[in-house]
Amino acid sequence: MNKKMHFTIVLLLCFGCLSVVAQKQVYKAKLQYDMGQYSLAKEGIQDYLADFPADMEAHLLLAKCHYALGKWNDCINRVEKIIHLTNIPADVHELYGKVLKQVGRFEEAKKHFEIFALQNREKGSLHIKSAEFAMEAMARESKYDIISLPYNSSTSDFGLTFYQNVPVFSSFRTDILMDEMQKTSNAYNGVQKSFFYSNKKHHFIKGLNNKLDGIGPLSFSSNGEYCAMIESYMTVDCNIRCEKNNGVLYLAKISKTGDITENHAFVHNEAGSSIHSAHIAYDGKALYFSSDRPGGFGGFDLYVSYKKNNFWSLPENLGPEINTSGNELTPYYNNGELLFASDLLPGFGGYDIFQSKVENGNWSLVKNMEYGINSIGDDYFPVFNSKGEMFITSNRLGGKGEHDIYKAIKVVNDEEPLLSAVEVDLIPPAVSLESLEDKHAKNPKTIPKQSL
Repeated sequence: MNKKMHFTIVLLLCFGCLSVVAQKQVYKAKLQYDMGQYSLAKEGIQDYLADFPADMEAHLLLAKCHYALGKWNDCINRVEKIIHLTNIPADVHELYGKVLKQVGRFEEAKKHFEIFALQNREKGSLHIKSAEFAMEAMARESKYDIISLPYNSSTSDFGLTFYQNVPVFSSFRTDILMDEMQKTSNAYNGVQKSFFYSNKKHHFIKGLNNKLDGIGPLSFSSNGEYCAMIESYMTVDCNIRCEKNNGVLYLAKISKTGDITENHAFVHNEAGSSIHSAHIAYDGKALYFSSDRPGGFGGFDLYVSYKKNNFWSLPENLGPEINTSGNELTPYYNNGELLFASDLLPGFGGYDIFQSKVENGNWSLVKNMEYGINSIGDDYFPVFNSKGEMFITSNRLGGKGEHDIYKAIKVVNDEEPLLSAVEVDLIPPAVSLESLEDKHAKNPKTIPKQSL
């Protein structure tokens, strides 16, 4: 009897130890996911599920990892293991709808968004309208032809911009050789670097202390004197669609040869939040950027800061005409028009590119740039060269790498040009969240509804 009791106690202790180890494994995977380390989180939760296959929350976490990594079919297969269960969180239906939309299954996606909307009416309604928009817009003829650029590689190339008409972009490619000094000071493999692209010789863009790793994306002022530079550590398998890149914004002065001569951190970087992407406008006097700092409308919102008397003003949120409870990234402002990417405004896939204009000092209704420029994949980083030609970054099907850079060529004449000539003094004022809240408290009808 004593032996049996002893054996039982030992067995219970073993199970208890296994349970503690398993809980630590799940906690670690959740922490890695929250930090944007999706591949590590995926590996950890897969190991856990091998021993505990009935854990519904672990299946959901693994599905979220697949979605963040752009593995649509893996995400669908994982969600379908739990979607039939009773009492599943509404988030499962939201995730399933989003990934179905990424593969063009819009009608099915809408059904799951409708279920999600029972728990979250505001966000669910936006998802439903997005699926309906995609079904309707896909039936229309595309207004643009898209051409993959010859300098795309088998990895991810993204964030094209121009310095004095020279292409500049970021990439995970390894076919551009570094000299010995650069190799010594840049030991990380699999992170992005940025460079001027030339048929003769590529020129790396360096941060402080000859740093190449983690540099990009970038934006140059039209006069060629200033640069806005994101420094972060993206990885090959979790690159630009993973918003949690812990990005920090640096502002630099550029020499006539394209070298950085001065480089300092943006005074309004915030600890604990990230700046994903930025665009410097008006010869370095305005800065539009995407950040997940507290106080916004959703995940990443668009903000603007103005340089006055050599000081940058406090960033101001662009307001609900632009931002949603989702994510808004990669702003590009030119001649009274703001282009940006959103994953919640009505669109085809994950991220679509949208346009808003300055009309009487205010932002106009946000407009989807339509199929062709947008796809059922992710589309972002809109930019124009000096000829008015548009370029984007996309992970759409048929590309050479994970993300590629494309040129958009208009094939249907519209009365309205892509870029309209709007006077600089018509720049709309940014929106103060505090004033919006005060205004809303007094009269809820005064806050504009989200433009669709």
